Amino acid sequence: MRSQPIGRDRLGHAYWVTQDNDCNLRIYQEHLDEEIWQVVATNREEYVKLIKSLRGSEVVLPSADIGIVDEDTCSSSCQSVSEN
Repeated sequence: MRSQPIGRDRLGHAYWVTQDNDCNLRIYQEHLDEEIWQVVATNREEYVKLIKSLRGSEVVLPSADIGIVDEDTCSSSCQSVSEN
């Protein structure tokens, strides 16, 4: 069963949170039109930056060093996003 996203930005992108077995959090941004998931935050510094951007109604862009996950080629590592 799929849970609900934690929120949406002004462009309609949905945000999802996952937690692994080591309690590491990741925040993904879902682009419905392009059917891709982008990791936008993986640590405290990135969480703070994301929150400030969303509060300021800025467009959130992932860092260059954070990858894109294609839903069609999603491995077991990103299945938790769709299953949570």
